[in-house]
Amino acid sequence: MLRLIEYSRYYGYKKVLDNIDFELHRNQIVCLLGPNGAGKTTFLEGILSHNRQGRTKFYYHSKEIHTLKDHYDFLKNVSYLGHEPGIFLDLTLIENLYYLLELYKPVKENLYTKEEILDLIYQIGLYERRNDLVRNYSRGMKQRAGLLRSIITKPELLLLDEPITGLDIQGKEFLVQFLESFKKNASCIIVTHDEEIFSSIADRYVYIFQGKIIADVCKEKYNQTSKRKIQELIQQYSFDR
Repeated sequence: MLRLIEYSRYYGYKKVLDNIDFELHRNQIVCLLGPNGAGKTTFLEGILSHNRQGRTKFYYHSKEIHTLKDHYDFLKNVSYLGHEPGIFLDLTLIENLYYLLELYKPVKENLYTKEEILDLIYQIGLYERRNDLVRNYSRGMKQRAGLLRSIITKPELLLLDEPITGLDIQGKEFLVQFLESFKKNASCIIVTHDEEIFSSIADRYVYIFQGKIIADVCKEKYNQTSKRKIQELIQQYSFDR
């Protein structure tokens, strides 16, 4: 579905990602793990950015994404939830979601209907506050609103950067249940420090350390032994530096 080849990224003179090779298949959920500063968020930005230099190649559904038009066509099928919810604070939740729906109608088919969006709002526990300004939401409610914003366009690829931050139990349960259904037709990469929450739905666990992918483990082999070996690798890389 997605393939990134020989991708490096710099902040000034500092190399943040070092020659990354990564492939994501359809119907997969990948947990992207690693310590703070390892390059996880930058990795997601690398997928979203058209700024790929050197020998880097990027493929989506076996087609190389090269021109700006290729990139815009790719972005129609992608949704991203970062550290901020990405919603207008001075609009209500309904206004935010309906506005996004109207933006996507000219370029994408098979979107959620307004009735289905109301059902999603109910499931995530914001129905009673749907007509309130998002500015007046709590931190956790804004995060849930951002989660709804990221899924209503029915993306083929969903990129989530620490999505459980600020979520209560109901919000976490909704996220896991939604992703379990979502992966039947699409794929997801989740940056997280708490992979246990996603243990029932994750297919792979990819570790980034000092800008390199040091481990890529399928769920069948992800156990205490593999976790211990990954920690040994991290210690080895730290010592080598």
